[in-house]
Amino acid sequence: MKKIRLYEVLRYGIEATQRHAAYWLLPALLFTLAGEGLGRWMDGVPEENLLRLLLGLFGVLAASFFFSLGMTRGALAAYDRADLHAGAFFDFSRHPGRFLGVSLLLALATTLGIVSLLVPALFVLAFAGFALWFVADQGLGPVSAFRKSWAMTRGNRGTILVFTVVMLAPSALAGFLHDMGLAGLSAALLLEAALLPIFLNASTYIYRQLEAS
Repeated sequence: MKKIRLYEVLRYGIEATQRHAAYWLLPALLFTLAGEGLGRWMDGVPEENLLRLLLGLFGVLAASFFFSLGMTRGALAAYDRADLHAGAFFDFSRHPGRFLGVSLLLALATTLGIVSLLVPALFVLAFAGFALWFVADQGLGPVSAFRKSWAMTRGNRGTILVFTVVMLAPSALAGFLHDMGLAGLSAALLLEAALLPIFLNASTYIYRQLEAS
């Protein structure tokens, strides 16, 4: 089993984002703005209505995972040095049903993990999240993609878990900036838009390194 190193993962994520910044700019901004809109909608859900709150969280997560399909394919094309073009980041033409299926399952597992005091949600994102890559890259069905993702991360789970925490940690800062007026909101959106392609590129590096070993 190939061992991956955190610094190599992060270095590739940053360098790949810089190298193809022009391609990432629009999809990352659109995804971030859409996420902000969904977050605002969630803020309007009454906290005392637990069922509605959980269903809303599930819906937001499922939509986020599904709409990452195009960017995941763009990150794969960049890694493979394929004929990269802007349209690759908006490609929903292949296996959209399977990607929707794995998005729903991943959102359900993550929601249940959050209800279970957050830590299991990190495990889901870290070890089962590569199911998205297996569908985008190989067209696997949701169940097979989950199994392959879970098996692939074996032997590197400590590093992958730390990577997930490192990439999610700035979200806390972004959340703090949201409450600081228009300037804070703008800074938060720019931070999230900048981190998104780094996360997807770095995750693609992990996927390609482990899937080939």
